[in-house]
Amino acid sequence: MSKFPEKNWEKSSLNDFLKKLRDMGTVERKKGNGRPKTARTVQNVSTVEEFALSQENEPNTHRFVHEISRETGIRQSAVFRIVHSDLGLKCLKKQCAQGLTESNRTNQLQCSKLLLKMYSDDQVNFMWFTDQKGFTVAAPKNPHNDGLYVPVTTKKKRVASEHLLRT
Repeated sequence: MSKFPEKNWEKSSLNDFLKKLRDMGTVERKKGNGRPKTARTVQNVSTVEEFALSQENEPNTHRFVHEISRETGIRQSAVFRIVHSDLGLKCLKKQCAQGLTESNRTNQLQCSKLLLKMYSDDQVNFMWFTDQKGFTVAAPKNPHNDGLYVPVTTKKKRVASEHLLRT
């Protein structure tokens, strides 16, 4: 302690350190030392995995963390940790997107060319076309009510293209 005054070591801390070194031969923690896991057991992880991945090929069967918690009796914070830490999943919300086919694109191109022919060159400089408006005949859905669990490393763009290919 006198050799390293800037460290501000306590004598009792050094004695505990030396005693642990003499008794165990190492300063590492004992295995099983600390608070035991009660919620993140192997059985709970497998149960949550079944609920979280039950929507694989069944649309609109997704369960959120609070629903899994309610059905399994596991605390919501524990379910969240199991899904994110143990299973490595994240929840993505579905978003509406217009999937254009090749025939849609050719029709849009033809219509755009017809519109351009209708106006003079001076007026055309002030025009632009977009295809961002999606028209649908389906009833509107709340995207918060329908999600999908995917691995954390999955990109949103990849999920969107896979989902469009399946539907």
